[in-house]
Amino acid sequence: MPAPLLQVHLFSGGGFIFMGWVFQILAELEPNDTRAADVRARIRGVVFDSSPADVTADVSSRALVAAALGRPADNIEEELPWLVKPTAAVVEGYLKLPFIRSSLLGMEQSWLQQAPACPKLFLYSQADVLIQPGVVEGFMQEQQAAGSQTYFYKWSDSAHVDHYRKYPEEYKQQLALFVQRVLPEQQQQQQQQQQQQQQQQGQQLGGAGADEQV
Repeated sequence: MPAPLLQVHLFSGGGFIFMGWVFQILAELEPNDTRAADVRARIRGVVFDSSPADVTADVSSRALVAAALGRPADNIEEELPWLVKPTAAVVEGYLKLPFIRSSLLGMEQSWLQQAPACPKLFLYSQADVLIQPGVVEGFMQEQQAAGSQTYFYKWSDSAHVDHYRKYPEEYKQQLALFVQRVLPEQQQQQQQQQQQQQQQQGQQLGGAGADEQV
């Protein structure tokens, strides 16, 4: 049975950074490990939810404080300056460390040089206070230049990583359309398997009926 095709669905700056490192690691392993090449070849699409982000002290500090307090990031810098500003100072020093700068640079380059040139869907919002629409759209253009087909859906008022909660039907519709575009072979295989299972079940039921008549 062939290995299943893959679709990556990532969220926010953290998902963007994590998958960038994954692609970087897979590329490093490929010369000596055919499994790494196989994984990369099976990735047929990537969904970006509220992503990517500029990895800056300003964005990271507001995101960290919001996550720690379990609240939206809207106006958090104005409401909690005594907490956000010291956090930003710490993050800024951290981001200036040579090995961190090198690691983030490699991660960003991996999205252009080592990530699969597969279709990519961007789900984002004009109202996101952490991920600026211009950053998302600039990255889309870079991905197009690198050979990827890009699709997008932009809301006007949903908050960061809050699109599904506020607009569940629209969100699911966009995902369904994207899956149809990038995984048609997978869908055909699933339909064939379902048909075969139904035929086998029908044959078994028919056989059971014949036994009972005897």
